[in-house]
Amino acid sequence: PSPLTRHQRSIDLAICAFYHSIPDDGGAVNDDSIPTTVDAWSSDARYPRRASMPPTTVPACDMMLMFLKNLQRDPSQPRFRRIPANNANYRALLAAAVGHRRVMRAIGFELKGNAWEWTWLPSPATDGASPAVAADEERPREKDDVMALLAYAIERLQQVRGNSFPLV
Repeated sequence: PSPLTRHQRSIDLAICAFYHSIPDDGGAVNDDSIPTTVDAWSSDARYPRRASMPPTTVPACDMMLMFLKNLQRDPSQPRFRRIPANNANYRALLAAAVGHRRVMRAIGFELKGNAWEWTWLPSPATDGASPAVAADEERPREKDDVMALLAYAIERLQQVRGNSFPLV
């Protein structure tokens, strides 16, 4: 599969795990605690479609959607690229949702100290040359690919918010 397809799959798997409130172990997006294919999700009796979601799901989706839409609008804006994990809104709305860390990693954020930093595109402060991004072949590097992935993740989170995510 293409790198873009692999990223879409990572986003889908992370969002499926989030939807089903699978605890995040802090490992890779595609860790062994979650099914790794669409067929595995649909045939695994442990993960039935929910009649209703935990009360933390919609506020967490709303916050992640806000992050992604801000990045989509202006990916070079420093305040959109960094989310303090000790922020009261983050703690109340997102940190309370089981599995949110896996989704944050799948959409390009990394926890560095006490803040989530978005790493998919180099920040303007690095003049477009980010050693971390250049060294990581798994990250999308073309702006068009990044924008496509942001749009994809927004669509998927909106589906979860409406309890209509197709893989669950």
